[in-house]
Amino acid sequence: MGRFAIYFAGCVCASLLTVGCWIQRKPAVFLTTVSPNKTYIVNLRGGKATLPSQVTADVLKTGKVFLSDIRLHTRGDAVDLPFGAGYPDVRWVSDNVLEFYRTQNFDNGADAVEIQNQTTRAIQYLHVESLNKFLMFGIEPGTSTTLEVPAPGGNSQWIAVEGSFFDGQKVEFKSRSFDRRFSQRDRSFYQIIITDVGPIINQ
Repeated sequence: MGRFAIYFAGCVCASLLTVGCWIQRKPAVFLTTVSPNKTYIVNLRGGKATLPSQVTADVLKTGKVFLSDIRLHTRGDAVDLPFGAGYPDVRWVSDNVLEFYRTQNFDNGADAVEIQNQTTRAIQYLHVESLNKFLMFGIEPGTSTTLEVPAPGGNSQWIAVEGSFFDGQKVEFKSRSFDRRFSQRDRSFYQIIITDVGPIINQ
């Protein structure tokens, strides 16, 4: 066997070993959920209860890969709730909106969050977060969707958003906290407006 053949065989073996190690390291799926019209399949991977841990989502649309490795939850230390404890319940709000939540978090009522796409492009996905989490897919230009988030038990409401357009441009992470000390008994209304220069979060 010539030197080139030995070198080539060595490279192939090294590549196969690398791929094999990567496959072994890729976390197993611990939850699979399908949208009502069977358009989307979402698989969650990662550490549901381990520490440290990260939970990511892979999404299929009509049987084809739509999104991979969406970062959904990170737990860095014992102060952070594991994903399984913080979001034990799952439901599809509509065929393109998936919610992860904890039923007891709604004991204080709910606030409303309207998500508007004020760009001329379709958004591939948004990850909206408060005390619950949403994954929203295929958000068309000029459309709006209203979702419910738990009313806070304390004095402030926190809302965050990130995502990406179909052309690969990111919707950069944006978060904002709102003082609710003087409106604890009222239902508060918020807006997440996606613009070409980034998201805006208003009360």
